[in-house]
Amino acid sequence: MNEKELLKVIEKGESERVEFKKSTAQMDRALKAMCSFLNHNGGAVYFGVSDKGKIVGQDVSDSTLKTISQKIRQKIKPEVSAGIKVLESGGKKVVEVIVAKGTNKPYYLDGIAYKRAGSESPVIAPEELEKIILGKKRMYWDSEICEGATLEDIDDVKVEWYIIVNPLTFHCYHPS
Repeated sequence: MNEKELLKVIEKGESERVEFKKSTAQMDRALKAMCSFLNHNGGAVYFGVSDKGKIVGQDVSDSTLKTISQKIRQKIKPEVSAGIKVLESGGKKVVEVIVAKGTNKPYYLDGIAYKRAGSESPVIAPEELEKIILGKKRMYWDSEICEGATLEDIDDVKVEWYIIVNPLTFHCYHPS
């Protein structure tokens, strides 16, 4: 992204895909936005830009960039990586952190899932979280009911083989 493109993004202001933070001192709130972007459609956080859209600049070193990357991986679960770039405008540095739309939703920051609503990052309601989790549930052949099957369909030899080969995984209740 060049300076002109950065200024265009800043001019549009915060949105459901853009968040401004004055500095990395606001990392906790930035991580909340990143988590919400992952659970929504992706987005970018810009460190060195005030909430009002003024470029204030950010001190940037290798350590700064490494800390941002580490915080994202440590605090957001399932673990993700982000694209981190240093941009410049008027001699001031801005750190751009881009997170794509998550492919393993829901994502949690310190055990709490957030979503993006406009320029805010509210907590995902329990019923909405349940829909997300149930929506990604995959069904496997061994967890489905075989419609129309009867007791005659069970192969006694194979059941006996399974019990012998897998004695620790087979538990049977015998009434006395």
